[in-house]
Amino acid sequence: MNKTSVLMSAAAIAICASSASFAMGLDNMYVGPQIAMSSVSDNNTSDPNSTFRIYGAVIGSQINDMFSADLNYLTEGNAYSIMVDGYFNRALSSKVTSRFGLGLGLAHVNSQTRVGFDTVPTSNKLGYQAILEMDYAVSDSLSLVTGYHYMTDNDAEDSEHANMFVIGAHYKLNATA
Repeated sequence: MNKTSVLMSAAAIAICASSASFAMGLDNMYVGPQIAMSSVSDNNTSDPNSTFRIYGAVIGSQINDMFSADLNYLTEGNAYSIMVDGYFNRALSSKVTSRFGLGLGLAHVNSQTRVGFDTVPTSNKLGYQAILEMDYAVSDSLSLVTGYHYMTDNDAEDSEHANMFVIGAHYKLNATA
């Protein structure tokens, strides 16, 4: 995987998000990096090669106290996903919030990439995911996020899915100090 392209993509997303946020006056917009560990499973077996090898970025907005939405990009080099996620947020304390969400988007795999147990040809599929996350507010402008994502696609003949453990940060673009 080309880490430079991942960092450049994250920087481009942050610059675009910041510009859009200030232009539109969105006070609750956030951006941030993500890393993830993933294992691919089907009904009978699980991929033993689980490492933190997935990188990505997120841009989103806190709509109100109970709901948020974001655009989530994760890549493993030859495969990537772009998902639009919607969340129900529940404050557990002044610093900790649980987030329950659903996502829908594109799951792309380049030619002859090994996914779980099979080598698959290039494909674009409708992907979807269920999400459970915890958000810890370090400050008014920075929070740390960790969570579980269950991701699969619309391939009805295939029972494979990804179990992802995601760690990231959310930086509020227009946070008041």
